[in-house]
Amino acid sequence: MSSMASSSSSKSKLTSYFDVFVTFSATISLDEGFLVRSLREVAIKIFVDRTFPSVVATPLSSALEAMESSRVLMVVFTPEFLHGSNELFLERLQKVMECHKSMNKPVVPVFWGATQKEVVEHLRIRYKNLDWTGIAVKAASQSGFTLSTDLSTETKLIDDVVETISRKLDSEDLFVAPHPVGVKPRMQDIIKLLNNKSKEVIIVGIWGMGGIGKTTIAKAIFNKIGQTFEGKSFLSNVREVWKQDNGQLDLQKQILSSIFNERRVKLTSIEMGATIIKKMLCKKRVLVVLDDVDNEDQLKALCGSHGWFGQGSRIIITTRDEWLLKILDVEDHKIYNMKEMNDDESLELFSWHAFNQPFPEGDFLEFSKRIVSYSGGLPLAFEVLGSYLFGREALIWESVLDKLQQIPNHKIHEKLKISYDGLSDQTEKDIFLDICCFFIGKNRSDTTHILDGCGLYAKIGILRLIERSLVKVGKKNKLDMHDLLRDMGRQIIREQSLEDPEKRSRLWSHDDILDVLRNCTGTIAIKGLSLNMSKNNSISLSTKAFENMKRLRLLQLDQHVQLAGDFGYLSKDLRWLCWHGFPLESLPANLSLEKIVAIDLKWSNLRKVWEKSQVLEWLKIINLSHCHYLTRTPDFSKFPYLEKLILKDCPCLSLIHPSIGDLKCIVLLNFKDCKSLKHLPKGIYKLKSLKTLNLSGCSKIEKLKEDIEQMESLTTLVANQTSITQVPLSIVRMKNIKYLSICHYEGSSRDVFPSIVLSWMSPTILSKSLLQAVKVMPSLFRGLSHPLFAISREVLEARPSTSQDSCGTQALIGFHEQSHLEKLETFMRSLTIHIGGSNKVKAALLESISQGRSDGVSNYSLPQDNYPDWLCFENEGSSVSFKMPRVVGRCLIGMIIHIIYSSSQDSMASVGFKIKNSTKGTMEFYIRDAAITSSDDEWQKIMLDLKPDNEVEIMINFAQKHVVKRTIVYMVYDEGTQASLDNVK
Repeated sequence: MSSMASSSSSKSKLTSYFDVFVTFSATISLDEGFLVRSLREVAIKIFVDRTFPSVVATPLSSALEAMESSRVLMVVFTPEFLHGSNELFLERLQKVMECHKSMNKPVVPVFWGATQKEVVEHLRIRYKNLDWTGIAVKAASQSGFTLSTDLSTETKLIDDVVETISRKLDSEDLFVAPHPVGVKPRMQDIIKLLNNKSKEVIIVGIWGMGGIGKTTIAKAIFNKIGQTFEGKSFLSNVREVWKQDNGQLDLQKQILSSIFNERRVKLTSIEMGATIIKKMLCKKRVLVVLDDVDNEDQLKALCGSHGWFGQGSRIIITTRDEWLLKILDVEDHKIYNMKEMNDDESLELFSWHAFNQPFPEGDFLEFSKRIVSYSGGLPLAFEVLGSYLFGREALIWESVLDKLQQIPNHKIHEKLKISYDGLSDQTEKDIFLDICCFFIGKNRSDTTHILDGCGLYAKIGILRLIERSLVKVGKKNKLDMHDLLRDMGRQIIREQSLEDPEKRSRLWSHDDILDVLRNCTGTIAIKGLSLNMSKNNSISLSTKAFENMKRLRLLQLDQHVQLAGDFGYLSKDLRWLCWHGFPLESLPANLSLEKIVAIDLKWSNLRKVWEKSQVLEWLKIINLSHCHYLTRTPDFSKFPYLEKLILKDCPCLSLIHPSIGDLKCIVLLNFKDCKSLKHLPKGIYKLKSLKTLNLSGCSKIEKLKEDIEQMESLTTLVANQTSITQVPLSIVRMKNIKYLSICHYEGSSRDVFPSIVLSWMSPTILSKSLLQAVKVMPSLFRGLSHPLFAISREVLEARPSTSQDSCGTQALIGFHEQSHLEKLETFMRSLTIHIGGSNKVKAALLESISQGRSDGVSNYSLPQDNYPDWLCFENEGSSVSFKMPRVVGRCLIGMIIHIIYSSSQDSMASVGFKIKNSTKGTMEFYIRDAAITSSDDEWQKIMLDLKPDNEVEIMINFAQKHVVKRTIVYMVYDEGTQASLDNVK
């Protein structure tokens, strides 16, 4: 998926944004030339290539990049050319014709003060013995224009030149890519979003990181559907053009001139341009593409809102910043998130650039696979690296690969760095650099707490990085980013001091850190350090090496690092201490942790955390999981803001300090697999802020007290494999509980659960305002974006019963005003429960269901032919049983449960659902509207617990007077890497 072409000699690439490339062999400046001024007056973007010896010549690399990125090539022959020697100009002629041949770009010669015949004869006589003479003669022989040196008398001819160039720009398809690998399927996906049959104005965003192929796809779509509109305009590289002199007005002029074929548009201000665009386009069906938009002002000037354009218009915006699309009110399911290429596409595209064929040459296959792995599916990387390695021997390939492991390729680095440079302030840049070095693969919530503690406003900062395509959030709410973005960020840090690592702000390189610590050269510049030693290479260092790192706030070490000496040398500014395998039996008393936010000492030798109580006012997270010698928790009385306490797999832990009841902010307690724990302190039941309590594997815990109902915020209780003999009935009165799992227990409470669940299902009268009668179904759901349990209700009309519609579903014929509902004796409703997945998936399902109703169709199953990435299981009644399928190369990311039910009352009862996994012997309950507040971790857990071949039953629980007619479950999978759902077994 290439966004640029490659010339046969240079192989360099540039994002396309010039209309005309002009090479001109004359002593006067083209900026002052009448011809060029005339072209610029009609908003034609020109690159001027100077080749005459008496002026500063354009560098060859710049000329080649501009040539390849322009749509029309113009060659201007002058009298100076006939009477002198300009080898540089002749070289440009050769390159122009190579570009014409390889990329099918039109060439327009202009003979200024010289005739075409004179130029051709001059070339044949003077340069008759050179290899490229024929190419130069061919360039001069193209159909062109002859102008006198007195341009003031040639107004009509100049107008003809301008008109000819304009026609070529309007009629020519945009050059998409020399090797359009992967373009077609992505283009088709976005064309579906454009929904050409709709008369609405639709804006679609193409969003993704730099170099991923957004512009390429936008060009392909523009070429494919552009002829079906009354007018069209493609604004290339808005970000760069906007910054140029008069660039803002030029972009506005280009929209108007492209659509109305009127090149001489007069605009004096951006405000005037915006007003005219809106006035002239509001009744015209147009296609407008804004490529590489990067700020809100550009949107205000070029496409202020849907109302600027006529019925049926389509606007496509490519950007690295998702927030800009939201500002423009682009619906979530109309934002196309550009994904990386899969391995097959990657290898093919790289091979075209490196070998000029769709597969690697035999001896280079393994090298090529390493390049593909390094590049992570980024088209830009395949273009740059493939072109650079073209024709080189194997030893050079090996050297390049070794270098890439340490230093990113400059062209790739600069392209990706645009997103970093575009961040609004230094706090966002610091967050990005910290994630690059320390927090890839770490929990987003925990990272937010830590970086907030560093004064970086991480909640909004991380969100902006996600919107800017610099950071992703993966499974289990883990932070992630593309490897090349990581390398770009680390190179920015490395450039702070290439020779002296101790002068950099962050250290992550094994060799750099050892150099600094062994030589005790640490400085105040170092804010973060992460040292991971190999298993066979343990090291002992002196704590004194940290003495001068006064601003060290992030410290990560592993079990193979030993520190000897006074821990008072460590920074008093620490916010994060992550030391897996901490070797001591307790934390040293002189280790200053006054500002600590998170302590992560998993797999450590701790027997107790501190010898004495500590005052840690900023501490929010303690993770002491897998501390196999830990016998007791610390005193919590001086940890006022602690939110997470994680003590998984601490088999010797038998005592929880009673001060745990003082934790007013605690939201998570995880004692999973603490096999020696027999009792929970009374104070634990007073934790009103606690949301999740995990006691699974605490095999000696026999009882939960009725006081558990005091945990008024508790939403999740997991107590599998315990010795609980009695489930507290007070759970029935807990308002927010929505996930409960107590399985494989040894006690006698197995039969208690059905009655508890039934009690949860008692009717709850809701206000009539929560019941919505609708005419257009999809709009009902657009506001529902929560990932776990977004419940959508709509009231549908049921006609008087007949034999034909006795099954219930036949009666669903359409949507009527609420006033009609008063005449009905029964109501037919549908309920949709979303677990995970994406807003795009939800919207597509709901739109399909709505379309089925409007067409009078009674089958509520989603058509498989249209949505091959979904699997559907359905059954009459309130439950569905099925075996989880095997889907090769894809991951289950969501589930959508659609229920058709009837009710004899004008109200909505409490509803819940049960997921029973017979294979694993587990049963999970989700109840009431409180489920709406579930976190990403919870819904991801549901998906991860469902494995191939598991026997699963999903059951819906309603109150009386609510009869479930049909239950349908849609399994939603990700896009995968290579496989499709044809591989379902």
